[in-house]
Amino acid sequence: MQQINHTGTVLSVHDGCVEVGIKVTSACAHCEAHAHCGMAEGQEKRLNVYTPDWQDYAAGDSVNVAISDKNGLQAVLLAYVLPAFVILAAFAGLYTLHLSEVVTALITLSIAGIYALALYLCRGRLQKKFAIKIAHI
Repeated sequence: MQQINHTGTVLSVHDGCVEVGIKVTSACAHCEAHAHCGMAEGQEKRLNVYTPDWQDYAAGDSVNVAISDKNGLQAVLLAYVLPAFVILAAFAGLYTLHLSEVVTALITLSIAGIYALALYLCRGRLQKKFAIKIAHI
């Protein structure tokens, strides 16, 4: 199984969490998942990496962060593809009921909000499933 790797700098360390800043470089354009991972946009990304050895890191340390490509694609599915499908399906289903556009839009946005709330409530389980590995360089 391949991994998606990025080099970064530890920004802060607190209570089991290492916050890592990743400077985006042109090498992201060559990564197979660059169009989906969100790392190829902007100047610097911040990641919160939860690890049991968080006390081994200090602000300013250079680190490598990695996630398996399978987990990366599953995260993209949950964060982008599935909500888009849910929104489109809800809108299409409600539109066939001949409700007004305003009511259809409000209910569709409410369903999207419920999906976001469900992801938020499951964040602990998702953090364990999509574990990001961290290592000193």
